[in-house]
Amino acid sequence: MQDSPSLYRAFVGVGQMVSQRETDRIFHADSLAWARRAGDERLVGELTAIGAPPYPDILDYETALSHEKEVHPYDHGANSEGVGGFSENLFIEEYTLLEQVHSLGAFLDVFAALYPQLQDIDFRQSATRLDVPVYLVQGAFEARGRAALADQWFRLLEAPHKQRVVLDTSGHRPIFEQPEQFHDVMTGVVLAQQGQ
Repeated sequence: MQDSPSLYRAFVGVGQMVSQRETDRIFHADSLAWARRAGDERLVGELTAIGAPPYPDILDYETALSHEKEVHPYDHGANSEGVGGFSENLFIEEYTLLEQVHSLGAFLDVFAALYPQLQDIDFRQSATRLDVPVYLVQGAFEARGRAALADQWFRLLEAPHKQRVVLDTSGHRPIFEQPEQFHDVMTGVVLAQQGQ
């Protein structure tokens, strides 16, 4: 996008990741603080033993990152995905049984291959200027490790136009949690401002 802005009309970030490494460190710290408050000595021990990310062993990320719903709870009931979250999208008629079976393995394969490649990317350093309009569509309940960094990047960012839209009942996945509202943002804000 930075090299060929003429190929793009706008950038729309949804649940925007800014720095995977810094987000993971915040998640680790938040999970450790939550485990201490909750008196979960087993989790405190595991998080203390592995320390803060990044990790050479990809499996350590599961320990540090898998407690988001407990650390940052909110009522999912008002959202299209509901309380099941991402798992509600797994067993749907659009996927064959074989695709459903392979989904988890594919997710883990992508995670193992892609995650190490993301560790050195930080938009606060590498993408402080974009020559296209920028829209961040964030959930009001986005976890601190992503929301705080997205806010920092948005303040630093120079763009012809930039706008932050917060959807009121969602977290990290507003496109799936509040699809009607997301559609309204895309058509009533982004496309409208792009002259579509």
